[in-house]
Amino acid sequence: MNKLTIGIIVTSIIFLIIFVMYLIVLNQKNNPPVQSIQPTSIPIPSSRPLRELEVVQTNPKDETTNIPISTTINLTFNESLQNRPIAISIAPAVPFIQKGTDKNVIITFSQPLSPGTLYTYTIKYPNTNYLPQSFVFTTTGPTQRFLPNTYPGNIE
Repeated sequence: MNKLTIGIIVTSIIFLIIFVMYLIVLNQKNNPPVQSIQPTSIPIPSSRPLRELEVVQTNPKDETTNIPISTTINLTFNESLQNRPIAISIAPAVPFIQKGTDKNVIITFSQPLSPGTLYTYTIKYPNTNYLPQSFVFTTTGPTQRFLPNTYPGNIE
C-alpha cells in the first residue's frame, strides 16, 4: 500500500471517531441523564389552619336543635377582639345587632327568628389566610314546607 492510501484510511478513521463523539454529545444534550429522585418530606396540613383569633365557645352550641325563636348568640374568642375587626353573616338573613367586649360578642336579633329553621352564622377574620368559621342551630317549632301548586287549572 502506498502512503496516500494509508493517509486516506487514517483520516477517515479520525473523522469517523470525531463524528461518533459529536453524536454522543448531541444525544446527551437532548436527553439529560435521569437523576435519582430522593424522597422528601412534605408537611401535611392539619384539618384546619391555625388561627391567631378564633371562636372557642358558642351559645347556642354548634348543631343544637330546638333553640327558642327569641334567642341570642354568644361567642367567646381565644383572644381579645380589640383592634381586630371580624365580620359576621347569618343565613337565612335576619337583622341583628352585634355588641362586643374583650373576648365576647353578643348577637341580638331585631325580630324573632322563624320557627323550625336551620340558621348558619359565619365569622370571617381580617387575615384572609384563615378560613371562616361557621356554626349552625335550628329553632324550635314545625318546619315550614312550601309545596308547588301542581293543580292544572285555576284555583277559585
